[in-house]
Amino acid sequence: MALTYRIVRAEANSDFGKIRQLYYETWQSAYRDLIPASYLQQLTPTTWRPERRWQNMLLAMTAVGEVVGVCTFGPARHANYEGWGELYSLYVHPNYHLVSS
Repeated sequence: MALTYRIVRAEANSDFGKIRQLYYETWQSAYRDLIPASYLQQLTPTTWRPERRWQNMLLAMTAVGEVVGVCTFGPARHANYEGWGELYSLYVHPNYHLVSS
């Protein structure tokens, strides 16, 4: 069964607690074998502050309003790319990764 998602812009009143949790769970999964476990263990959902970039944030939502992905973007931060845009982060909850067979 195919799932339906919608992409929406974050708003000032978005549920940033759910977005923090998404960042936390994604980091725990994605970086498990890439960075020291001691570093991952000291992280908590409050490590992230997504409300600081809500104006440049897109959310992937399920039909029932669950946040399963988040993307932040903005102007390129490197001087060589002045006038360009940059994707700052892109996180998709591990339960929603698509794997082709």
